[in-house]
Amino acid sequence: MEILADIVEPLEDNEGDEQETEEEPHETFTRVLSICEEILRYTEMGVSHPGIGTGLLQNYIIPSLRHADCVVREKALACLGLYCLLDMKEAAKYLLLFVKVVGSAEPDAVQLVAVRTLFDFLTLFGPETLIKQEKEWPEEFQVWNEEDDEEDDDINDTRSFTIVTLVRCLTQTKNPLIRSTAVEGFAKLLLNNFISDFQIVSVLITLYFHPATDRDQQLTQCLGVFFPAYCLNSPKHTDTLKEAFLPTLERILGSNQYSPLRKVNIEKVVQFMIMHIDMSNTKLPSKSLPGHDELAVGVARLVLNNLSSNKDMSKSLCKVLSSMRIAGTDPDVSSRLSAIVVRLLDKISEKPLLKILNSIQNTLHKNGKKRRSKSPPKRKSPPRKRRRTESPDSRATTRKRRRTNSLRGKTSPNKKARTEDLEENPDTSPDQIDLVQSEREEEEEEERGYSGDEFPNSEEETTEVHEPSKSKRVVISFSGFTMSDNVYNYTYLHSLVKDAKKLGAELVLGNVIDSSITHIVSPPNQRTMKTIVGSITNRWIVVPEWLTKSAKAEKFLREELYGGKTTGKPFKDKKIFISKKFVDENPNKQFNHDILKSLICNAGKGKLVKSDKEADFVLCSKNDPRVSSTDHNISYLTWKGFFEFLQPTVNIL
Repeated sequence: MEILADIVEPLEDNEGDEQETEEEPHETFTRVLSICEEILRYTEMGVSHPGIGTGLLQNYIIPSLRHADCVVREKALACLGLYCLLDMKEAAKYLLLFVKVVGSAEPDAVQLVAVRTLFDFLTLFGPETLIKQEKEWPEEFQVWNEEDDEEDDDINDTRSFTIVTLVRCLTQTKNPLIRSTAVEGFAKLLLNNFISDFQIVSVLITLYFHPATDRDQQLTQCLGVFFPAYCLNSPKHTDTLKEAFLPTLERILGSNQYSPLRKVNIEKVVQFMIMHIDMSNTKLPSKSLPGHDELAVGVARLVLNNLSSNKDMSKSLCKVLSSMRIAGTDPDVSSRLSAIVVRLLDKISEKPLLKILNSIQNTLHKNGKKRRSKSPPKRKSPPRKRRRTESPDSRATTRKRRRTNSLRGKTSPNKKARTEDLEENPDTSPDQIDLVQSEREEEEEEERGYSGDEFPNSEEETTEVHEPSKSKRVVISFSGFTMSDNVYNYTYLHSLVKDAKKLGAELVLGNVIDSSITHIVSPPNQRTMKTIVGSITNRWIVVPEWLTKSAKAEKFLREELYGGKTTGKPFKDKKIFISKKFVDENPNKQFNHDILKSLICNAGKGKLVKSDKEADFVLCSKNDPRVSSTDHNISYLTWKGFFEFLQPTVNIL
């Protein structure tokens, strides 16, 4: 506080001179707010402390919000956001201020700070928690109301006002950085079940195919990873995507003739959504897959409604119906679909479309016959067999035999085999990465009730404070620390090891990559072999501050504030082609061809192919030619994109 007073003292001395005050540069305010920002970022004191609440907020941050220079307002808003993150009531108090900034005519840099802060509030405190808090508009911030647009009458609560404002910012902003930041924020909220809104999912799908975002690599890459992870995370997410199916088509079809959405290929949009809807059923045999009857009814109704106004779009939707799987298991849905198809047959005269509609009608007819033939006839119940009576001695003997068999416990052969494997191969080799689960382990986990792409209690880890206990193991490994004089050296590493032991965590030290590791502690956004493999196999990648602050709190804190964790396998069931120039441009000699093969095939569950035309992902250099495929989309990744795809950059609060 004395340093801040020394900086601000010249301003107070010249307060009486108007001309000197007007000529005073904004660098002094920026320096003061930069110091405030660092104090709030690393402080352990609460907002009740006079040095934080009165000293920083009232004396420096709030007065700077009214400054004429947008750079000073940007810094002040960032400081206010950090201050609100210290206390939920303060966040609820100033929530509407940030909402107003997002909807105002402020510069893009100021709006970007407000958008990031709002998503931090929603992620840290949760939307439902903020609703319950009393939110009164502070009188000292009435200056923000001058340039605000009129509010909608249908917005009655702060949560809907906040979410709707962020969605408007997502769809209306022309700044790609603000748009991609909002997309990442909504992706985190949806993936962690903070919100469940099919309309937001529909907006994200529309943005993914919007012509204006074709060159926005950050946005397309984020959504390209989000949708598979979202659908594989929970069956409820698949239901949300089904609800977003028709609104997405209606949004594209309902756009005016000058809208860029008119250029969107509606067939690709439908195929994209159907592919992700079917992702949760990939383990079922093809004959047992559920049908798309409900979705087909909605598409057929859209064809019928747009037949006169937009014939070209109706023809495209008719072709989409041919790619949908009609099961005909629900009589009510089948009758509705059949009635719409009959009406379409009367209005359509093109032979290709008639062929598609007749095929659907025949499928419904055949499935109806099968359904009726499978219904069992009514039969009289067979006479009950008389139960054989046993003597008391024989029943006692049977119970004794069962009890003896149940007490003969032996070590599981699979568990014994896994123990021997770890003892024989404790080190990591390029061709064998121990973090990757074997097929035998995945089968055992499926029998216990969870898939191989997730860990037990992973949902609890992302929503609750981690408490060390016998039933929940925390196994920590370290990576990225050096012998240099920087902050993240071996001396710091030794202190982190002590903190981990105090918290009761298990440690895996050295270069060993073990399948029991749950957390990898590494410097911020440091990419090593261990962190990349850990990211692919869905381990927590956290910064060292997570351990130091957890040790002070004497319990494991929430990892979301100090790192991230991916879901799913990025290359699972995908075909990858590696070009020669990609290997020659290797910026790190550690990643040779064998290491790449191990990362893609063993850890990523992918498959290498010899031709780039049949690949889903092509690892290439900047100068490699790009080819196009009519069957599927090909994603091209350079070294920078490859590392970012395997281990995404995490923004730490």
